[in-house]
Amino acid sequence: MKHPTTALNPLLTLEHDLLRAYAVAQVGLRDAALAHSLEGLRLEHERHLSDLTALILRLGGHPRSRRGLRGPVLEVMAAVGASVSDGAALRALTRGEEVASRLYEAALDDPLPATAVPLILRGLEGHRRRLAWFRPRAAERAGRPLRGRDSVSR
Repeated sequence: MKHPTTALNPLLTLEHDLLRAYAVAQVGLRDAALAHSLEGLRLEHERHLSDLTALILRLGGHPRSRRGLRGPVLEVMAAVGASVSDGAALRALTRGEEVASRLYEAALDDPLPATAVPLILRGLEGHRRRLAWFRPRAAERAGRPLRGRDSVSR
């Protein structure tokens, strides 16, 4: 039988990855107001990482404190994007939020302790909200609509 935190640690790893991608993108942005907005979104990830870590500890698990395999990919996408344009950086972060939404949706299909479900739902809603924020801004800066790779709905 799987430990109750088995489905939670991949989410925690992804939050580590996204935090670094946001930080890298922020450094390269040309628009100071946009960088400021990204800081608020990054802080949402920071809070969620903290909440996930606390939940895993309460459930007797061992929270992962390192980035995953996606981390360097997300970081490079954000860095390259920011070096090209603010729109490219936003598109890179949009892709990270799409990945996160899919991972959070999949976690809801795993057996979870009842105490974990509200946190996962709150995380999923946060990723969806950030996607709704990113998509029009990335499209505006690219001059074309940005479509998701898949629908993110539950």
